[in-house]
Amino acid sequence: MNELELAWESFDFYSKKISEAEPPYQTYHFVLDSFLNNNLHLNISEKKDLYKNLNESINCLYNLYYKQIQSLDGISKALPNKNVPKDHEHLLDVSPESLSTLKDLTLELISQLEIDKKNIQFLLM
Repeated sequence: MNELELAWESFDFYSKKISEAEPPYQTYHFVLDSFLNNNLHLNISEKKDLYKNLNESINCLYNLYYKQIQSLDGISKALPNKNVPKDHEHLLDVSPESLSTLKDLTLELISQLEIDKKNIQFLLM
């Protein structure tokens, strides 16, 4: 396995992990939004549990997004080499601009997670 193949496999792996980690985060966030939008109150134990679950989800996504960025960097560095076996030439079918755009979007997701984390701490603690 060469550098480009490894980078793509890492990207695929982290993309899958992200797709598994996002639904719990969205569920916890939905619970918080439901309480806020309906002017309901959480008791102290519920607040702590929701804060803990949201915080864990945010931390998990944060780490996975950074790992995904590292794999995108690996792809970007390996692409110019174009040293892939014939049966893996499809790995070259991505432009550096597309990788850069995806990296920028992922950085924006990280930025939003940081904002969300502060807001959740304010609302629940």
